[in-house]
Amino acid sequence: LLTFVFGPSSPEAARQSARAAAATARHWVQNAGGVVELRRSGSPDVQRIDAATGAKDVDQAFGDAVQATRAADPSAFLITLDSAAQAAATHSGTRVVVAVLNSPSFSSDGERALEHLGEICQSHGVRVLVLDLAEGAKNVPNAALKALTAKTGGAWVRQAKDLGPQVAMVTPPDEPPTAPAPVQAAAKAAEATPPAPG
Repeated sequence: LLTFVFGPSSPEAARQSARAAAATARHWVQNAGGVVELRRSGSPDVQRIDAATGAKDVDQAFGDAVQATRAADPSAFLITLDSAAQAAATHSGTRVVVAVLNSPSFSSDGERALEHLGEICQSHGVRVLVLDLAEGAKNVPNAALKALTAKTGGAWVRQAKDLGPQVAMVTPPDEPPTAPAPVQAAAKAAEATPPAPG
């Protein structure tokens, strides 16, 4: 399960983020056989994308999600991020949550919420990535979000082109979304092997 949570962002960062997220989502459903969910700050709705979703529809969905949340409130973003992580924790297999935003400032309550969220994700094996595009001289990550990625085994992504490779990097090789296939193949091979003579 790959979940994208969109939060406050600048216009240019929003455009780049939408393109990178859509490309990563298409790769996830086509090559890894997984499911993608889109969540927008302040909205309880979840939009699902799977292998049957057309490329144009994927691009449109991500473009709409980014535009709808560009002016989102940081507290609304945190609520949505928490919902996404809690939902991911109930799934089996690989779970990755990608927070897409331009580093907003969080209140002290917000930073505590992120710390608590990190503990939940860590205990349930949910990895969190943050896509926070570098703009101008701003190069210091938000400390609370940076700690969240470190605690969950996720990653901090500053360039749109790095999103796909980073998602692949934090997805452990021993638990891909299509893990049962090799196991089934090995079991069939074992059944096909004639028993050794007594």
